[in-house]
Parts: sequence; C-alpha cells; structure tokens
Amino acid sequence: MRHIGAAVETWARRTPQATALVTWSATSAPKWCSYEQLNAMARFAADRFRRLPRRGPIALVATSSVESVATLVGLLSAGRTVFPISPTLNPDELAPAMRAAGSRHVVLPTGSLFRGLPGRIVDATEHYVIRALHDEDGDPPHGGRTDERALIQMTSGSLGTSRLAVRSGDGVELEVRSLTERLGLTAGERGCEQVHVLCASSIAHSYGCIGGLLAPLAAGAQVSLADASCAPQMVAAVAPAIVFGLATTFEALLEARLPGGALARVKLAFSAGAPLPGGLFDSMLDRQGLAIRQDYGTTETGTISLDTGTWAAPSTVGTVMDHLQLRLSPPLDQPLDEGEQGEILVRSPAVAHAYSAVDGQVAAVDGDGWYRTRDVGYFDRRQRLCIRRRLRPLLRLPKNAIRPEALETVIRDMPGVHEVVVVGRPHAGASDIRAIVVGPGLEQAAVRAWCRSRLAAEEVPQIIEMRDHLPRSPAGKILQKYLVDPLLD
Repeated sequence: MRHIGAAVETWARRTPQATALVTWSATSAPKWCSYEQLNAMARFAADRFRRLPRRGPIALVATSSVESVATLVGLLSAGRTVFPISPTLNPDELAPAMRAAGSRHVVLPTGSLFRGLPGRIVDATEHYVIRALHDEDGDPPHGGRTDERALIQMTSGSLGTSRLAVRSGDGVELEVRSLTERLGLTAGERGCEQVHVLCASSIAHSYGCIGGLLAPLAAGAQVSLADASCAPQMVAAVAPAIVFGLATTFEALLEARLPGGALARVKLAFSAGAPLPGGLFDSMLDRQGLAIRQDYGTTETGTISLDTGTWAAPSTVGTVMDHLQLRLSPPLDQPLDEGEQGEILVRSPAVAHAYSAVDGQVAAVDGDGWYRTRDVGYFDRRQRLCIRRRLRPLLRLPKNAIRPEALETVIRDMPGVHEVVVVGRPHAGASDIRAIVVGPGLEQAAVRAWCRSRLAAEEVPQIIEMRDHLPRSPAGKILQKYLVDPLLD
C-alpha cells in the first residue's frame, strides 16, 4: 500500500497547488488542502509512526478530516498495517476489536469520544493522540503475522457479530487500479481537467475508504469529504463529477430543494449498503435528472460491481469489476427461489482471505479461494448483476425450517407496525424466535395475538420486543449484532 503515498507524492511534485482534499462537517467550516500540503502532513505522520514498534496493526479512528486522511496515507507510506475504525463505533467495542486485530496502538483525534481507554499515551500532536493499549514489546495479542497486511476492516454486523477482514496491500492496490479505470479517474494523468469526487460515506469502511478516497487520490483527483447534512452545501461549493453517497445523502439533497440543474455536473452518483428506500431513485431522477447507481460490494471483497452503463436502473448493481472472478452457485444451506440463479461467489487477490480473531486467523474463503457473499442474484439479458435477496440463517422449527422474512411479512402487515426484524437463536436443536418490532402505540400482547391468529403455533415468536427504532449502520443496514438478547448469549 506504499503505492498510495507514492502517488500523493507524485501529484505533490506535478501539481503542488491542486486541491487534494476539501472537508466539511456540521461542526466545522470548510477546509481546503493541496497535494503539496497533504504530502507534507503524510510524510510527517509517516516519520512519527516509524518510531513505533513494527509489530501489530495500528488502529486509526478515521474521521472525515484532513488530519485523518494524512495519518492514513502516512501509515500506509510507512508500510504499516492499518485498522480504520469508525468514530461512531460503540466505545465498549473498541478495546475488544483491537485485541482481535492484534493492535497495540490506536490513533485518536484530539477530543475523541473514546475516553477511559486502558493503556498510556505514547505520542501526541495538535490533532491526534497515540495511545498504547497493550504491551509494546511482546507478541501481538493473537500472535498472528502482520507483515503482509495492509488494511483490517470491520464488517457491519448486519447478520450478527462484526468480524475483522484482513486485506493484503497488493489486493487493495489491485482494486484501486480497477476503480480508477472504471471511473475514468485517469483523466488527470492525461493532462485533462482534474476530476472532482464527493465522498459522503465513512472513510473507515471499504466503500468510502477505497472507492471514495484512495482511488481518487491515487489518480490526482480532488476529494471532498462531507456527511449527509453538509452534502447540499458541498455540492454547491465543489460541483463534483462523481458522488460516493448513501441513501441519506440523496435524501438530504432532495430535502434541500436545490434549484434545477444544481447537480448538472454530476456524471456518476453511487449509493451502497442497504437498498434504496422506495421512491428515492424516481424522485431524484424526476426532480434533478440524476440517476442513483449502485456500488455493490462487501467489506471482505471491496467493490464487486458498479453500474456505470448508459442507462442506470434501480434493479441492477451493474457489471462485475475487471479484477474479480464471479460465479453463481447454489447456496449451501437453503434452496433457491424461481428466477434466482445462485449465491454470488467472488475470487480475486483483492478479496480478504482471512478474518483476524483473538486466537488467530479464520479463513474467509474456501479451499479454492472463493468467498461466499450470502447474496442471491442473477444476470439480466445485458449481463448486469442483479441482487434478489440476502441469505439469512433459517429458523429451525421442530418439524421444518422457515425464513425469517416469512414471519416478518406477517408482522409487517399488522396496522401500526413500521418496521420489524426476526432473529433466531439455536436452542435444543430448534430456534428461539425473537421479533423486534417498531410500532408506536402498539402493545406486545396485541402483536402476539396477531401472530397467533396468522401463524402456526411453533412459528409464533417466543420473544416480542417493542422498540422505538432499529439499530442501523450509516449505510442503512439493520445491525443484528445489537439485537441479541444478552440473556440468550
């Protein structure tokens, strides 16, 4: 991953005054940074991090700031393995995640919310603090090798406990090159106008980090970092050609009631994570003439496919990236529905081959290098990939097994229910079924009575919990890791 630092240094020599970064948040004014400034900050960071013991990844609480980006580039330039962490992570999860990653050191922004951590401060600057959480001289907490890693990234936990995917430096650089070509970011190298990219997604996650940040910087583009609340102002200020956003980004753009033509310079607008809410694609197309395209991928794989075709459609996630092999295969644990061609399997040097854990590494791919995404899909007549559904664990009943979606459909039909998610917990060869329901004013007893009148006795959830909202990731995914009842663990 030293390639990223070398690219930033090259652009600092070639176009020193060209803008590398623009950052804007709800709590701070816009900040502009040239390639010359970014390179100087990254080299300063690299020199400081070279003084730390080389054993073990370095965790970085990655905010959408110039300082965080410079620190990330500096760490990669110094040949360090980086474990980017979202600033919205539950503070109680940070220390356990670092132990699982084998990290001794964490880089925290000044004034970080992650207070009360164990360990001691080993270095500090105006913008960040480096804290050692483990013995600096002994073996990594899990004794694993770290010299071939580049990025360790935390999965969302949408299907259960978050895991730490280990991606190699060569693999990430392969994805960066592939994205650069697909997005046309090489224009700067041909002496054309600098491409402006707006990244309105967390740089702690693969989508924002690699697609929205590292690939554009490697190509000398201008990258603007903003959260959803500042996206309308940022669009007006920088007129991006490419947007890496989330559903919340485009909802904010609609709510801002921008004048017609405000997004005229946007050529490609991507969303990722959960599917777009109903009507959002059509509303953005009707009111702004902008089609929201899909960037489909996972933490383990990075971007799998992009919709960059002439005619965007909400039903497709586009064509497969050139650096990947993809095939559709029958799922291992449940049958396919009519029209489904198989579970999506991916193979590439860019794919994480292992997860980091406290007691070592766990394979992420099978013996032939294929990663199972747990997504079922098919190819349309234009060979565009389409996602049909997510393969969730079946609910095991005494006589059969059913999908949780079947129970969710029944409960969602109840008047007053806004959202529902059903999860199962193995118990004595079957599943304890739990339904978490969002329905203001509804009583648990009423939901249970509804279920009893429409479901078989063994399908009625043993536990029905009423909540004000469901926990979601910034990308809109329901985080089932926060829906596990501690009493059932």
